[in-house]
Amino acid sequence: MLQWFSVRKVDWKRLGRGVRPGVLVGLLCLLQVALSAPAQAATAPVGATIPGFGGWVAYRFTYPGNNARVGVTLTYSPADAFTRVTNAIVLEAFSPDNPPPKGAPIGAAHRISDSQMSWELTSGIPGNYFIVIHNWDPKRRPVTVQVTTTNLVNQGDGPKLTFVSSAPGSRSGTIANGIVVDGIVVDGIVVDGIVVD
Repeated sequence: MLQWFSVRKVDWKRLGRGVRPGVLVGLLCLLQVALSAPAQAATAPVGATIPGFGGWVAYRFTYPGNNARVGVTLTYSPADAFTRVTNAIVLEAFSPDNPPPKGAPIGAAHRISDSQMSWELTSGIPGNYFIVIHNWDPKRRPVTVQVTTTNLVNQGDGPKLTFVSSAPGSRSGTIANGIVVDGIVVDGIVVDGIVVD
């Protein structure tokens, strides 16, 4: 709520020369509005449906290189025993000086719940950073994802995410009956205590 302040009781001589009552009232009003403004939420999520087994989607965001803490949160669905298999859903981050597809990732998200993963950036390198999300769901299902960024210092908006590219999954080269495919054993074999069919 905006509050008005009385200017009649102000000793203008003590405040110094050149300060006008209207300027002071305006500044006080702006201060009141700034202090009463609600905290901002994270950036609006960007989302996609990633095709099964090998599909991916990539986003980028511009980072000033000022060592500000930026959080990236991935929410995905379905969230079940199969998408919880290690490396079934992967979020990798790449720096401006080592971008995908040939660059090495600078980090990967860790699981924070059954349906969410998180990664944090703090860097002195300015430029475009890339987030690549891979779908290696052992059941070869499409996975729906949403990604948000947050300024972790004030919990306000993080950098805006921009879609870069995506690719479908592939069944080519997969062999059934217990053969390892990209680190995941498929078709009737136990993977991390889960039977994958």
